[in-house]
Amino acid sequence: MSADRRDSASMLMAMVAGAGFLLWMLVFFLGAVGGADDQSLNLLFLLGAFLLLAGFGSWLFRRQPFRHFDDINRPLEEEAH
Repeated sequence: MSADRRDSASMLMAMVAGAGFLLWMLVFFLGAVGGADDQSLNLLFLLGAFLLLAGFGSWLFRRQPFRHFDDINRPLEEEAH
């Protein structure tokens, strides 16, 4: 699998992780403003954490960036220029 290839599964994983991050931002805002009770904020915080970790973990499992990385110590092949 090419490192620069974008597929729908990776996009879905990014959206899930992004939704978790946005949910965290919403919880932080509501907690600072005081617009909700603590139990619902805790539930939304945990849901956001789950979404963020699920999206990032599934991306790590599927893409495995630790196996496919660019080694800056090796020069590119001549035909790549």
